[in-house]
Amino acid sequence: MEKYDVQVEITTRQETHNKQVENYHRKFTGQLVNKGEATYIRYREEDGTRVMFKLVTDDQVMLTRTTGQHRTALQFDTTATKVTNHYHTPYGMIELVTRTTRLDHVLDLTKQPQGHLAIDYRLYQGISLLGEYKIRLQFKA
Repeated sequence: MEKYDVQVEITTRQETHNKQVENYHRKFTGQLVNKGEATYIRYREEDGTRVMFKLVTDDQVMLTRTTGQHRTALQFDTTATKVTNHYHTPYGMIELVTRTTRLDHVLDLTKQPQGHLAIDYRLYQGISLLGEYKIRLQFKA
C-alpha cells in the first residue's frame, strides 16, 4: 500500500432538468492511496463532508460522499448503459441511476504522484432526469 498527501482541486458543473446551472470550484488537502488494484483519492470539504473517489479500472470509478447520516454512493461505468446507485438518509434509501457519458483518468505515481479525472454523467431517479453533471478533479503530491 502506498499513501501520499495530495492537493486536490475539484470543479463541478450541474445542469438541472429545468436548465438551471450550478458551478463549484474548490481546493482541498487530501490523500491518495494506492492499494492493490484500486487507487483512492479522499478529502474533506469545509462542512466536514467526506469524499472518496475509487479508481477501479479505466472504465469504472466510484464516488462516495458522507455527511452525518447521509451517504451517497455513485458508480460511473462507461461499459454499462445505466448503473443503479443508492443515497442513504435517516429516513431510508433512495435509488438513483447514473448514465456515464465520459470517464477519463490519468494517474502517475512516479516521482511526484499526480493525475486528473474527468466524469460526465446524467443522474436519474426512476425515469426522471435530475440533472447532467461534469466533474473535473486534479491532484498532486
